[in-house]
Amino acid sequence: MGNCKMLPKHVKARIKEWSKKSLEAAFKLVEDGNPIREAARCTGIPFSTLQERLKKKKNKKKIWLLKLDCLLIYFTGVLL
Repeated sequence: MGNCKMLPKHVKARIKEWSKKSLEAAFKLVEDGNPIREAARCTGIPFSTLQERLKKKKNKKKIWLLKLDCLLIYFTGVLL
């Protein structure tokens, strides 16, 4: 805990769209081992929003890897 600089309360307005920079900072904090709740608090993004975006990001990565495996099987005929 305490690995981030908290934003002033007046900056934490109700915003429906979060900047790419804020989301990337939150993703980086989580990837570095910080809990999602702490990353959300540090960046000012609601916990549930950050949790949902992380799930979507993880699913996109899985889908991309699955498509890559299918292409490899198609072109090489080898099942990995």
